Amino acid sequence: MTIPAIYKFVNWITGTPVPIDDAMTSALTPTIDPDLQDALDNFLYAKFPALVPGCRIAIEPSNGAQGGNVVGSSTIYYNKYWHGWAPVYDGTLWRWKNCHGLSQTLADTTKSPAATVASTIYDMFLWQDTDGTLRHTRGPAWTNSGAGTSARSAAGALTRDATLNYVVNTLDITNGPLAGRGLWTGAIRTNSANTVDGYGQGQGSGGGAEVNMGYANLYNRLPWSISNLDTGAAYTYNGAGVRQCRASANNQIGWLNIGQSSNMHWMCTYLWFMQTVAAINAFMQMGYGINRTTGFDFSSQTYIQNNQGANVLQLRGAFTGSAVQGLAVGYNFLAMLEQSDGVNLNTYQQGPWQSIQIEY
Repeated sequence: MTIPAIYKFVNWITGTPVPIDDAMTSALTPTIDPDLQDALDNFLYAKFPALVPGCRIAIEPSNGAQGGNVVGSSTIYYNKYWHGWAPVYDGTLWRWKNCHGLSQTLADTTKSPAATVASTIYDMFLWQDTDGTLRHTRGPAWTNSGAGTSARSAAGALTRDATLNYVVNTLDITNGPLAGRGLWTGAIRTNSANTVDGYGQGQGSGGGAEVNMGYANLYNRLPWSISNLDTGAAYTYNGAGVRQCRASANNQIGWLNIGQSSNMHWMCTYLWFMQTVAAINAFMQMGYGINRTTGFDFSSQTYIQNNQGANVLQLRGAFTGSAVQGLAVGYNFLAMLEQSDGVNLNTYQQGPWQSIQIEY
């Protein structure tokens, strides 16, 4: 039997996704007898359960892969990456349909339980409405969207479909798909302004900028980097307590982890200039905190101590790096931290600049 072009999403030998000519496949669709399509669907789901949807969650129209530094999006898109097709339950069977170009605003309340609120995580689902319209919409807000403590609500529980083995919604979603009929595609997290940010670079002269990677895909994940730069002037700090650099809550990078296996994150920091006062045993250090701002994590702090005291002690251009795996599901952040000796006003200048590489 020759499989129609509409099903040629994957090279069956290598498993490599193959781009599809949407116009060609759309033209072919009406020529397939419904009974034959049912048979083909059943055959493909039984023999090739690992077929991968070809779209991605995105925050700009048309692009499945983000094309640049995009922040503050008020619309979530579902765009073609490898191809535009994904399995959708049509009331009788799960069928592969062209889903490219679907969108929903964060303010929409007609096809989701509610509009979004700031600093909150939402799962995204692909489904077919009762009138046949394809939708890609939010589920209920997570009960907890905090760093390292995120948790879904009971109403937003997920399960695996017994036929497809895809992840779907366990319960009916208000204004959305019935139980088991919404294909889970990933999640988003709004920022403090109730919009969604993507990768790129943030910077601010008074202590960096709010920087978050605000969406995560279950399928067709891509690596990218996100960075934050504090461009402020030199400042001093004499506290013995660990705090965020320049006492700024923006000296950090946040991202969303939805529990995928490939959750390796590479972090690096460039420290352009540190200087102790001319005092014996004056010391200072800088480093990371994961989901906390009052204590260092890892063993990669940059530390200097003035043992002779006759002159100031300087450190220029230091670099630290670390990799971390298995972070908490939900929201996480990497904070840039500093500590002084509790007595001396040591100087921090021209930085810090921090970067994190993630998959989104």
